Amino acid sequence: MDTTEFLVYWRVIRKRWWLIALLLSVTLAVIGVSKVNEKPLYHSSTRLQVVAAAPGEVSLFEQFRAAASRDEITQAQADFIQTLYSDTVAFTTIAATGLGISPPTLKANISNSTDGAFINVTYAAISPEEAEKVLTTLVDQTLTTYRQLQARPATVTREFLTGELETADQQVSEAREALLKFKQRHNLADLDREILATQDALRSLRSQRDNVQSQSLQAAALVDFYKTQMDAATNSAEEATRREASATATFWLGQARNYGDRLIEQQALAESTQIQLDQLNQQIAAREAELASYIGLQAELADIQERLARAEANFNFLYGKQSEAILKENQALKSGFIQVTNPVRTSDRPFRTSASRLLILGAVVSIVAGLVLAFLLEFIESVVKQAMITSDDEHIHVAAD
Repeated sequence: MDTTEFLVYWRVIRKRWWLIALLLSVTLAVIGVSKVNEKPLYHSSTRLQVVAAAPGEVSLFEQFRAAASRDEITQAQADFIQTLYSDTVAFTTIAATGLGISPPTLKANISNSTDGAFINVTYAAISPEEAEKVLTTLVDQTLTTYRQLQARPATVTREFLTGELETADQQVSEAREALLKFKQRHNLADLDREILATQDALRSLRSQRDNVQSQSLQAAALVDFYKTQMDAATNSAEEATRREASATATFWLGQARNYGDRLIEQQALAESTQIQLDQLNQQIAAREAELASYIGLQAELADIQERLARAEANFNFLYGKQSEAILKENQALKSGFIQVTNPVRTSDRPFRTSASRLLILGAVVSIVAGLVLAFLLEFIESVVKQAMITSDDEHIHVAAD
């Protein structure tokens, strides 16, 4: 800046010093009057701490960390402060405390700051009782609203899972009903156990059949043997009779009778064993048919059991997720992620803002505004004068012509 420019600026300032002085005087007077009429304010303050990260999705519940990261703490603090200044909290606080002020006025009396994981909240009022009452209610309402907002995702998930769980429970009931009807229709409690029992019965019947068949073969062989012996003894007796050997004939006749008695016994045994074989074969055939029927039912039962297993697995999965959602919802609503660490404290003496600082700030602002206004008026005045000179010149030229 050269000397000429400085002189121009100085001339403008000296010319309109009264405007600058007027603005300065009015500003200082207004500040002074407002400070004189200002009511003393009492401050109540409290301190809160972000103690855990906000909840994520339900599927990430197992990855939930107890310690919050720097970004999570900052985000939680920002969300809490936004809730603190919300209209919802303002209206509920005013209604709960019976204040006769508007929400903007309430918000104007709130101040906050953050310090690491901590949040400091202060409220100013004309009496210590009002300051403490309003701040206590304000923080409680803010925490309640904040926790409800944080719990909302888990609440929505829980409500969705509850509906899905009802459907899954109905599917489990239908699958169990199908299994029960299957067992009642086929008179079965446990198909696998019935198959094992039938197989055991078949093995036992086949073993009995083998024993009876062995007895039958043995009886048939003895029938042939005793018949041969009886025929031979009869022939010997006849031969002795022809020789008139009565003693010999009597002996062989006795032998023939003995062989005949044994033959009759073995024939009866052979007939009874054959009857037993027929009965055992019938029982074995019935058991084999029963076993084939059971094996044929395995595919149908496996399909029913698979549907039941899928329904139960789906129900258990949804039940576990619902439990996680309920835990997260309760954690957000009851314990929360921001806790009050220091109780509300109210100042014993009223707090007044520093008058000197306001006066200095007002003086600086008014002087700057006065300078800007002075130069603006000077510019407007010069433009108007230039326009008037131009207009006069045009009139002179017209008159000369």
